[in-house]
Amino acid sequence: MNTHEPAGIGAAFVVDDYGGAHAMTTHLVATGYRHIAHIRGPANDFQSLERLRGYGAGLGAGRAQVIDGDFTEESGYLAGRALAASHTRPDAVFAANDTMAIGCLFALTEAGVRVPHDIALAGFDDIPLARFVSPPLTTVRVDVARWGGVHSRGWSFPSPTGRRRAFIN
Repeated sequence: MNTHEPAGIGAAFVVDDYGGAHAMTTHLVATGYRHIAHIRGPANDFQSLERLRGYGAGLGAGRAQVIDGDFTEESGYLAGRALAASHTRPDAVFAANDTMAIGCLFALTEAGVRVPHDIALAGFDDIPLARFVSPPLTTVRVDVARWGGVHSRGWSFPSPTGRRRAFIN
């Protein structure tokens, strides 16, 4: 589930990591943000690489700033501390997952940075906790429960390679 497709695997559920990251970054740019930092996931992770690629494509002429993360709250927290201490703060941050965004939110709040007034913050995955933090997190929705329902009903779509696949955004 949610990885590149090695030859020979059967049905797969795949998140459009590139498309979701592109859509979020494009949304931030359209809202007026120009210096958008990205907290990326692990360097060797397919999801992370696709989300980074989508961020770059959606950024357009905006100013890129990529901070290493590892999909944990702690890495988001450390990124948030670094951003808060920076002399050239971004006007928005897009974290490659909600867990890092929440860690970043805690660090920014501790440093007196007001989200979204001083820095806008967005994540990816729409984990249940995202709606309970304050302020509620802007996020790319990945409906894992819907995946399970689709899988249990056996819905799938033919891919160009002949394998059966379901794409859920």
